Amino acid sequence: MKKYEPFDLDELEEVCTIGEKVTVPAGKTGMWHVFTNNTDEFFGLDQEAEARELFDTWAKEEGCARLYLEIEDEDGNNELEECWQSVGDYPM
Repeated sequence: MKKYEPFDLDELEEVCTIGEKVTVPAGKTGMWHVFTNNTDEFFGLDQEAEARELFDTWAKEEGCARLYLEIEDEDGNNELEECWQSVGDYPM
């Protein structure tokens, strides 16, 4: 199993507090979103390594994959949707 270092999240400082893990302000939800052709999975912010492992697997098996950091408000509206890793064409 690969050991991953946390992402450098400096550009998100007005949305996130950066420490050992990404945290979000009260009332907001953060998650990692991994997707490929007709398939996607969501992970909690504390599951970055698992999200990145799945990204690597799908990138290799499918030839395309995306890993996004998403932050939503209390109503489920996206406040941030940022692509952190990308391989291949945009998934179908």
